[in-house]
Amino acid sequence: METQWSWLVELLLVKGANPSLVDHRGWTALMVECWHWNTDTIKLLLRASGVDTESVNLKAQTALSWAIEGQPTFRAVRILIEEEGADLSHRDQLGRTILDLA
Repeated sequence: METQWSWLVELLLVKGANPSLVDHRGWTALMVECWHWNTDTIKLLLRASGVDTESVNLKAQTALSWAIEGQPTFRAVRILIEEEGADLSHRDQLGRTILDLA
């Protein structure tokens, strides 16, 4: 899914924005984009230097957790698992694995 914001994310990355920054909940830009299934933006972020697909928020959830719980399409899940090798055995704060969430 392409969004109207992909161009802005690309511009920010070119200008040196840090894609690994987290908000007050520990969410990264990758987590937010996975939640909203913005696959074009996800790909931009994954190409950026220093983006960690296994980064966890305050509830120990990864970008893959949010890709599964987000909007109903599996393109983002496929990108994270097949192209990035996301960890399927990771457990969140409640002890749930990705397979539990799916």
